[in-house]
Amino acid sequence: MVAPAGTTDVYVAKLAGDGTYITHKKGNAAAMTGCVGTSVAADDAGNVTVFGSFSGSIDFGAQPATSTPMGYDTFLVKLKADDWTPVWTKPFGKGGHQYGWGLTVAGDGSSVAVGAFYTELEVPPNMATMSTGGSDIFVVSSMP
Repeated sequence: MVAPAGTTDVYVAKLAGDGTYITHKKGNAAAMTGCVGTSVAADDAGNVTVFGSFSGSIDFGAQPATSTPMGYDTFLVKLKADDWTPVWTKPFGKGGHQYGWGLTVAGDGSSVAVGAFYTELEVPPNMATMSTGGSDIFVVSSMP
């Protein structure tokens, strides 16, 4: 059994074809914060990328990320195929809320994530945009 660290945590499990447990990874949220995973995908090498939203902080074991105050940000985390240690964690957000919806990963490991944002979105290191009002959609791509 794996106990939650925050209000909600993200869990990703790897199962064999017959449903037998192989391994898992947990994205810990700090106490009284939360996170939710919305999509998971694997590349041809077996690396796993997880996409979701969080408030407060999230940590998959390396490169902990902190959201903007009083809001939800999104995260992408890539886990190594062999031992599921994090390759990288990429948070993005800014003012207001950002929510992750969907993710696809190409065979070469590049990924495309889709979500929505309210108020403002910042994708480090150099891209920021303001909402046109209400909820706007975003698409973010990462290289392998």
